[in-house]
Amino acid sequence: MSDSPYDKLKSVYDQLCTSYRAIDDFRAKLLGFLPLASGAGVFLLLNDALIDPTKTGFNRLFLLPIGIFGFVITLGLFSFEIYGIKKCHALIGAGKQIEFSLGTDGQFTHRPRDVAHVINEPFAAGVIYPAVLAAWLYIGLLFVLPNDVWWIAVTIFLTGFVGTLFYSIRLKSDNETLALIHINQRILRAEEEGDDATLALLLHPDFNIVRSNGEKQSRQTFLEAVLNNKNLGRAADQIEVRRYGECAVFTCRVTTARDKEGKEVVSHFWNTRLFLRQDKEWRCTAWQVVRFPQLD
Repeated sequence: MSDSPYDKLKSVYDQLCTSYRAIDDFRAKLLGFLPLASGAGVFLLLNDALIDPTKTGFNRLFLLPIGIFGFVITLGLFSFEIYGIKKCHALIGAGKQIEFSLGTDGQFTHRPRDVAHVINEPFAAGVIYPAVLAAWLYIGLLFVLPNDVWWIAVTIFLTGFVGTLFYSIRLKSDNETLALIHINQRILRAEEEGDDATLALLLHPDFNIVRSNGEKQSRQTFLEAVLNNKNLGRAADQIEVRRYGECAVFTCRVTTARDKEGKEVVSHFWNTRLFLRQDKEWRCTAWQVVRFPQLD
């Protein structure tokens, strides 16, 4: 077996895909099984309590603990589902990064977008789990609070659904942040490799940059200078992303290990980049570079 970095990264990617499929498959099976099992149990309990008068006293005695038990178990599974959503989200982010490193566009990079900007995995979970929670609570409180059980059950459902919806929106925001980090990694690599074609795709038509020496360059001037600024040993850290609707500000410290003549000289530059969303894609429209002073 080859021990090259590419093969190691490919092995990690294969394991990541396996983990993602296993989690996604388990969540899908649970989403399908839970409402069926709960629905059958609720139907049998209500059927005995409301249709068979001889069992009404027995069910009044045990419906409350049964309902609480079903509610707690479902709440535990719902919590596990929320964690599973977060874990899958992290695996998707890691998968995108590895696909970029491998130079390929795979299943993580080209995942289908939400249907109507709302319908996705968290949306499905936000419908099914709160509905089951409301059903078990309804069973438990049917004879304890008969006049209030309906609005209590509806409140539980709406709380779970709205909470999951907000969680989904937060995940979308995290996805945009990851996308911006990914784009800036591409910019860093393209600069280092002198790849002006890739950079051209990531820059807004009105792009301009202010260099560390104060020189302001247009998009065309910047792209023409890319080949003369490659192989400087660039690395980025202290990354921060702030989003403001369709705008975003990305900041980081870029460290170079060599100068243009190939001499080993470590330099630090503070980079501030402004991004605008254009045709549903982020494009860098302004870039300012400030050089850290060399300290003895």
